[in-house]
Amino acid sequence: MASLTYAELAASLGITVGSAKNLVRRKRWARVTGNDGSARIAVPDEYLEGHKKADTNPAIDSSTSAPDHAVTIPPHIPPEVLEALREQITRLGSQNDRLTTEAEGLRSQVGELQSEVVRHKTNHERAEREIAGLQEQLAAWKANAEWMAQPWIVRLIKSFRK
Repeated sequence: MASLTYAELAASLGITVGSAKNLVRRKRWARVTGNDGSARIAVPDEYLEGHKKADTNPAIDSSTSAPDHAVTIPPHIPPEVLEALREQITRLGSQNDRLTTEAEGLRSQVGELQSEVVRHKTNHERAEREIAGLQEQLAAWKANAEWMAQPWIVRLIKSFRK
Protein backbone atom coordinates (compact mmCIF):
# COMPACT_ATOMS: atom_id res chain seq x y z
CA MET A 1 0.00 0.00 0.00
CA ALA A 2 1.29 3.39 -1.00
CA SER A 3 0.43 6.39 1.15
CA LEU A 4 -0.16 9.36 -1.16
CA THR A 5 -1.74 12.78 -0.91
CA TYR A 6 -4.49 13.66 -3.36
CA ALA A 7 -2.00 15.78 -5.34
CA GLU A 8 0.55 12.95 -5.47
CA LEU A 9 -2.14 10.47 -6.53
CA ALA A 10 -3.38 12.85 -9.21
CA ALA A 11 0.14 13.37 -10.53
CA SER A 12 0.96 9.66 -10.59
CA LEU A 13 -2.27 8.85 -12.47
CA GLY A 14 -2.24 11.90 -14.72
CA ILE A 15 -5.62 13.20 -13.50
CA THR A 16 -6.83 16.26 -11.63
CA VAL A 17 -7.00 16.50 -7.86
CA GLY A 18 -10.80 16.56 -8.06
CA SER A 19 -10.78 13.37 -10.11
CA ALA A 20 -8.40 11.81 -7.60
CA LYS A 21 -10.81 12.64 -4.77
CA ASN A 22 -13.69 11.09 -6.71
CA LEU A 23 -11.58 8.00 -7.41
CA VAL A 24 -10.74 7.61 -3.71
CA ARG A 25 -14.41 7.97 -2.77
CA ARG A 26 -15.49 5.51 -5.48
CA LYS A 27 -12.84 2.90 -4.56
CA ARG A 28 -13.41 3.49 -0.82
CA TRP A 29 -9.70 3.63 -0.08
CA ALA A 30 -8.68 4.40 3.50
CA ARG A 31 -8.01 8.09 4.20
CA VAL A 32 -5.91 9.23 7.16
CA THR A 33 -4.59 12.59 8.24
CA GLY A 34 -0.80 12.74 8.07
CA ASN A 35 1.48 14.40 10.63
CA ASP A 36 1.58 17.50 8.44
CA GLY A 37 -2.22 17.76 8.53
CA SER A 38 -2.73 16.75 4.89
CA ALA A 39 -4.95 13.84 3.90
CA ARG A 40 -3.06 10.71 2.91
CA ILE A 41 -4.69 7.91 0.97
CA ALA A 42 -3.76 4.22 1.21
CA VAL A 43 -3.60 3.25 -2.47
CA PRO A 44 -3.08 -0.43 -3.34
CA ASP A 45 0.24 -0.97 -5.13
CA GLU A 46 -1.49 -3.19 -7.69
CA TYR A 47 -3.70 -0.29 -8.76
CA LEU A 48 -0.74 2.03 -9.27
CA GLU A 49 1.25 -0.64 -11.11
CA GLY A 50 -1.74 -1.55 -13.27
CA HIS A 51 -2.30 2.05 -14.21
CA LYS A 52 1.36 2.66 -15.03
CA LYS A 53 1.47 -0.48 -17.17
CA ALA A 54 -1.58 0.74 -19.08
CA ASP A 55 0.21 4.01 -19.84
CA THR A 56 3.57 2.50 -20.79
CA ASN A 57 2.39 -0.63 -22.58
CA PRO A 58 -0.22 0.23 -25.20
CA ALA A 59 -2.19 -2.68 -26.61
CA ILE A 60 -2.12 -1.14 -30.10
CA ASP A 61 0.86 -1.71 -32.36
CA SER A 62 2.86 1.51 -32.10
CA SER A 63 4.21 1.16 -35.64
CA THR A 64 0.76 1.82 -37.11
CA SER A 65 -0.45 4.59 -34.83
CA ALA A 66 0.74 7.54 -32.81
CA PRO A 67 2.00 6.79 -29.28
CA ASP A 68 -0.47 7.06 -26.40
CA HIS A 69 -1.19 10.61 -25.24
CA ALA A 70 0.89 12.13 -28.05
CA VAL A 71 -0.75 15.39 -29.01
CA THR A 72 0.57 17.70 -31.65
CA ILE A 73 -0.62 21.24 -31.00
CA PRO A 74 -0.60 23.49 -34.00
CA PRO A 75 1.44 26.64 -33.32
CA HIS A 76 -1.33 29.01 -34.40
CA ILE A 77 -3.70 28.09 -31.50
CA PRO A 78 -3.63 30.80 -28.83
CA PRO A 79 -2.61 29.74 -25.31
CA GLU A 80 -5.94 31.03 -23.93
CA VAL A 81 -7.83 28.59 -26.15
CA LEU A 82 -5.58 25.73 -25.06
CA GLU A 83 -6.09 26.61 -21.42
CA ALA A 84 -9.87 26.82 -21.93
CA LEU A 85 -9.81 23.39 -23.59
CA ARG A 86 -7.75 21.93 -20.74
CA GLU A 87 -10.21 23.35 -18.20
CA GLN A 88 -13.13 21.91 -20.16
CA ILE A 89 -11.43 18.50 -20.28
CA THR A 90 -10.87 18.68 -16.52
CA ARG A 91 -14.53 19.62 -15.94
CA LEU A 92 -15.69 16.80 -18.19
CA GLY A 93 -13.44 14.33 -16.36
CA SER A 94 -14.88 15.42 -13.02
CA GLN A 95 -18.40 15.26 -14.43
CA ASN A 96 -17.69 11.77 -15.77
CA ASP A 97 -16.44 10.67 -12.33
CA ARG A 98 -19.50 12.19 -10.66
CA LEU A 99 -21.87 10.51 -13.11
CA THR A 100 -20.08 7.18 -12.70
CA THR A 101 -20.47 7.44 -8.93
CA GLU A 102 -24.12 8.40 -9.37
CA ALA A 103 -24.68 5.42 -11.72
CA GLU A 104 -23.16 3.06 -9.14
CA GLY A 105 -25.52 4.48 -6.52
CA LEU A 106 -28.47 4.01 -8.85
CA ARG A 107 -27.43 0.41 -9.53
CA SER A 108 -27.48 -0.31 -5.81
CA GLN A 109 -30.90 1.36 -5.52
CA VAL A 110 -32.18 -0.86 -8.34
CA GLY A 111 -30.97 -3.92 -6.43
CA GLU A 112 -32.73 -2.73 -3.28
CA LEU A 113 -35.94 -2.04 -5.21
CA GLN A 114 -35.82 -5.48 -6.81
CA SER A 115 -35.55 -7.01 -3.34
CA GLU A 116 -38.49 -4.90 -2.22
CA VAL A 117 -40.57 -6.07 -5.21
CA VAL A 118 -39.89 -9.71 -4.25
CA ARG A 119 -40.92 -8.95 -0.67
CA HIS A 120 -44.14 -7.27 -1.85
CA LYS A 121 -44.97 -10.20 -4.15
CA THR A 122 -44.54 -12.59 -1.22
CA ASN A 123 -46.79 -10.43 0.95
CA HIS A 124 -49.36 -10.23 -1.85
CA GLU A 125 -49.47 -14.03 -2.24
CA ARG A 126 -49.87 -14.43 1.52
CA ALA A 127 -52.70 -11.88 1.54
CA GLU A 128 -54.46 -13.73 -1.31
CA ARG A 129 -54.30 -16.98 0.71
CA GLU A 130 -55.75 -15.19 3.75
CA ILE A 131 -58.56 -13.75 1.63
CA ALA A 132 -59.42 -17.21 0.29
CA GLY A 133 -59.59 -18.55 3.86
CA LEU A 134 -61.81 -15.67 4.94
CA GLN A 135 -64.12 -16.26 1.97
CA GLU A 136 -64.50 -19.90 3.06
CA GLN A 137 -65.35 -18.77 6.59
CA LEU A 138 -67.91 -16.30 5.24
CA ALA A 139 -69.57 -19.04 3.17
CA ALA A 140 -69.78 -21.23 6.29
CA TRP A 141 -71.27 -18.39 8.31
CA LYS A 142 -73.84 -17.71 5.59
CA ALA A 143 -74.89 -21.38 5.66
CA ASN A 144 -75.16 -21.18 9.44
CA ALA A 145 -77.19 -17.96 9.11
CA GLU A 146 -79.70 -19.74 6.86
CA TRP A 147 -79.98 -22.47 9.48
CA MET A 148 -80.45 -19.89 12.25
CA ALA A 149 -83.12 -18.02 10.25
CA GLN A 150 -85.50 -20.98 10.57
CA PRO A 151 -87.89 -20.95 13.52
CA TRP A 152 -86.47 -22.55 16.63
CA ILE A 153 -89.02 -25.28 16.68
CA VAL A 154 -88.12 -26.34 13.10
CA ARG A 155 -84.45 -26.42 14.02
CA LEU A 156 -85.23 -28.48 17.09
CA ILE A 157 -87.22 -31.01 15.11
CA LYS A 158 -84.55 -31.24 12.39
CA SER A 159 -81.87 -31.79 15.00
CA PHE A 160 -83.74 -34.81 16.40
CA ARG A 161 -84.14 -36.31 12.93
CA LYS A 162 -80.42 -36.47 12.34
